[in-house]
Amino acid sequence: MKHIPRLHIEGTILQQNAAITISRQQMHHITRVLHLSVGDGVKLFHENYGEWDCSISNIETCNVKCHRQIKSTENESRFAIIAAAIIHPTRMSILLEKITELGVFAIVPIITKYTQYNSLNIRKAMQILVGACEQCGRIKIPQLHEVVTIEKFLQTYEAEYGKSPLIFGDESLTCSVKMCDPLDQRNSVFLIGPEGGFSFQERQMILNHDFASSVKIGSNILRSETAAMAFMSAWLCTAPETSSR
Repeated sequence: MKHIPRLHIEGTILQQNAAITISRQQMHHITRVLHLSVGDGVKLFHENYGEWDCSISNIETCNVKCHRQIKSTENESRFAIIAAAIIHPTRMSILLEKITELGVFAIVPIITKYTQYNSLNIRKAMQILVGACEQCGRIKIPQLHEVVTIEKFLQTYEAEYGKSPLIFGDESLTCSVKMCDPLDQRNSVFLIGPEGGFSFQERQMILNHDFASSVKIGSNILRSETAAMAFMSAWLCTAPETSSR
């Protein structure tokens, strides 16, 4: 049985009997890599129109035809946001991919004192997010915010996120705080530091805000991408029935 690929579509209305043009790169992948041909099934999805069963109608013109909707758009009653210091590109790719699979709503790349990388390849990052959604069955692509400093992130926090609690991984804590304890509200924002952690000044700056609280994830020091996955896993466990993925 042939694998039925999922493809993300932008700027196109998905509806019954619609003829949809996909990119040449997408058509090349499904015909040359997956060895599909005319008449074979594919799935197209768009966050506004849901997911649809389709079939390849013309390889040369990159056309597929929509048949029926199999999943409607997702309504998220709560969200989790990861604000993460930029780390090594390879590990940043892992972070982006895995938290997308776990249902992150938005990602904020952060620059801190000990951040070794001060920029993020937005185009490549978006490709990773889209690819992760195609593989895991998500319809909504996570929002990817602009790179900001930790200072600006904190200054604009309440304007951006209201009363959502900010929970950050604090390696300097001498005892573990259960991650699920601060997850009482519907929405949560998780702040993750770089390889060297937060500086003493940054830690004090974070804790000066009433909306912030700190946790230590177990007794081991985790890499940033591992901490991000641990935060998302804890968040999912607090209300698994809200997940529509």
